[in-house]
Amino acid sequence: MNEILEIANKIRSENINICTRCLGRLFGKLGYGLDNTARGKTLCLMLSLQEGLTFSQDQDDRSTAINGIDTQQLNNLQDVLNSFALDGPMMAAAVKILGLDYRIDSKSSVRAKGSEQLEEQIRALIKPELIKHISLDTVDVALDLDEDTDHARSQSTEECSVCSGLFDELPNFVDLVCEAVKDYEFSDLLIGCKLDLDKTVYEDELWSSLGVSHPEPLKSEFNRELGKLVGSRLGKDVNFDTPDMTIVIDTRYDTVKLQVASLFIYGRYRKFVRDIPQTRWPCKQCWGKGCKKCDGTGKMYQTSVEEQIAQKVMEASGGKEHFFHGMGREDIGVLMLGNGRPFILEISVPVIRNLDLAKLQSEINTHASEKVEVLDLEFSNHRAVPVLKADKPSKTYLVNVKFEKKVDIGKLKEVISSLSGKIINQKTPTRVAHRRADLVRKRAVVDIELISSSSNGKSAEIEITSESGMYIKELINGDNGRTIPSLTSELDMVCTVQELDVLRINDKK
Repeated sequence: MNEILEIANKIRSENINICTRCLGRLFGKLGYGLDNTARGKTLCLMLSLQEGLTFSQDQDDRSTAINGIDTQQLNNLQDVLNSFALDGPMMAAAVKILGLDYRIDSKSSVRAKGSEQLEEQIRALIKPELIKHISLDTVDVALDLDEDTDHARSQSTEECSVCSGLFDELPNFVDLVCEAVKDYEFSDLLIGCKLDLDKTVYEDELWSSLGVSHPEPLKSEFNRELGKLVGSRLGKDVNFDTPDMTIVIDTRYDTVKLQVASLFIYGRYRKFVRDIPQTRWPCKQCWGKGCKKCDGTGKMYQTSVEEQIAQKVMEASGGKEHFFHGMGREDIGVLMLGNGRPFILEISVPVIRNLDLAKLQSEINTHASEKVEVLDLEFSNHRAVPVLKADKPSKTYLVNVKFEKKVDIGKLKEVISSLSGKIINQKTPTRVAHRRADLVRKRAVVDIELISSSSNGKSAEIEITSESGMYIKELINGDNGRTIPSLTSELDMVCTVQELDVLRINDKK
């Protein structure tokens, strides 16, 4: 505690012009339950009392020199002490800082007393009938507390050398923020700021010259105090983890920048047509700019599962862009049936967040009728995206297979049975080798079953459940020996996939 007072005395002796709040912030990481203004007020009080009280050491006790004090000083001191509303621990700290671990008796002498009585001692000290015994000389850091503002200043009319009166501008910044966010729906917020570089440099230099060990940065306190004021005005909580709205104030130019968190919606989709991709597919010629090849659309395909779903969500949310995160993807010519494929739709910079998902689901399904259907819509978050994409559940397919010649049904059943539970070695398929690394992937056939066969023996429907990542078409056609074993290699005849549908995604949800 003495070290704290030494630093405060050094500020006074070097004529550093500093406001009460900035004085308290020099020790902002010490203690709890007080804001920096209260810390600063307490330190100023300690300095005043330290200046006015002198102690002499006797053999077994101490005594204080009692001098007169004028009424105005007494009133000021009483107002200061009352304004602190100090709790027990702070009372104790105040007494210890002053070395006032004593009581005042009827003979105006000061005698030692146990620490459990500290709060009573300080309260006794400030009783009006006892304050008249205390001498309080005028000091450089005499307080001028204005109850209409919590930005208590020293008697100096000069601007604080640390904050330059920044906290006096808080009401203005609150107005700027509230105006900037008025059109957005959000549940919670986080405040950030940009300060003059000179302020942060001076603050660092001051810390170094004073040797303070537990300061709180100006930026930190400004963010906190502005956050409390804005949150109170708007009825929003501060969220340090995943706020809906991050607000950055540039105090240099009085500007506000908003960082609006994306909106995430989880669901499952079914795809009923074979000619649309899962996501937007930019034109390979112009890469989205628009050219003759794509008829100026910038896309290889006129629509996608993503666009069919996102259009209504964008209209409802007023978002800026959309991004589609799927649990894997099916080929363009493959249907997605059954329980549907899980996905998360991300909407950037949404204006409206509180969407009626049941209504939205109905609107999407009406809009995308006969192409795409969504189900089980619910709100999600950004943390769920990597979890969804990392999930690798098995999948169940229905494959319509064509044989180059009539197949013996008994032989077909035997081969199909032999493939069940088999580990398949697949080199990267020829059809995707231009965009995938040339690797050998080992995947298991979990189950395989003959569903039906044609009367002429030249086609059949086979249901296959496989580990995630297996190339089903190549399991059938063998890809010229790049997939071993395959239906083609085991039947010793060319087998091709006529149609392929995903029946189920076997995820836990």
